[in-house]
Amino acid sequence: MATNETRYDAPVSDLIAQIGRLLSGLFRKMKYELQPRSVQLAESFDIWNLSTKNLQKAIESGKFPSYKTRYQHHQILLDNSAKACALSQKPPSGVHKVFNVAISKVAGRIDEAITHLEKEEKDDSRVRLLVIRPFWIYAFWLVDRKQVYLISVSARIRGLKAGQQVSTSKLLRVLNKNINRFEPKEEQKRKRRRMFW
Repeated sequence: MATNETRYDAPVSDLIAQIGRLLSGLFRKMKYELQPRSVQLAESFDIWNLSTKNLQKAIESGKFPSYKTRYQHHQILLDNSAKACALSQKPPSGVHKVFNVAISKVAGRIDEAITHLEKEEKDDSRVRLLVIRPFWIYAFWLVDRKQVYLISVSARIRGLKAGQQVSTSKLLRVLNKNINRFEPKEEQKRKRRRMFW
């Protein structure tokens, strides 16, 4: 069992209204022929990133180099199936503003990971959505267990695969071994905005 620590600081109706407006526009833009009979907001997660600078130093110190962003990921169910997600950002003052909604395979993979973690019999752990941008990885970070459940992993990474649960120390070691096989930083920056979908 895992515990989601995410809190939303405004009425959920505000978030739903923002997502509804963007989703309606998305359906029109895509000429979505089969309008879903039901649209529901499911889980929301604070997004945490992992710093890939000085991975060797992090490995030696034993510290997991993660940090919380101002973004949240929101799961959207279309006809009771996780087929879409939204991204919101909290400004330094004010409430979350939804700025992107998309039909996404990642939403389905996150839903499968949630189901898997809910079935586990192990002790309770706080769970955070971890995005490792340079490696195109989505994972659930099981904070108290010092483990990571991999949701989506680039096929170019050797030693990790989706559906695998590894220790945070193993994750850092594998990333450190793979770091030179990925794109230059300029290319990463260019693609960063497309990362979530």
